[in-house]
Amino acid sequence: FEKLHSKLGIKFDEMKNLLIKFNEIKGNRHSKEKAASITYDEFSDHLLLPKSEALQQVFNLYDRDGSGTIDFREYVIGLSLVSAPVNNDDTIDLAF
Repeated sequence: FEKLHSKLGIKFDEMKNLLIKFNEIKGNRHSKEKAASITYDEFSDHLLLPKSEALQQVFNLYDRDGSGTIDFREYVIGLSLVSAPVNNDDTIDLAF
C-alpha cells in the first residue's frame, strides 16, 4: 500500500475502498483482505459485458505482467491510468 500511496497519492481510506471493490469483483463481498486476483471471466461478469476481443484488450491493459489475471496492484494502477488526474510518469514507473 505504501508504494501505491506514495507514487499515486491515494489515501489509505481510498485504498481500503478500492480493496473492497476489488473483492466485490472477485466475489468476496464481505472480505477486507486481499483477494488473490481477478480472472477475465470475473472481469467480464462484473462489467456485465460479453466476452469479446475489445474487452480482452481492456483486460490486458490492466494485466501488466501478462499472467492472465489482475492483482490488486494492477487494478489500482489501471484505475489510476484511466480515471484519476495523476502524474502519469509516476504511474508508469510504478507499473514497471
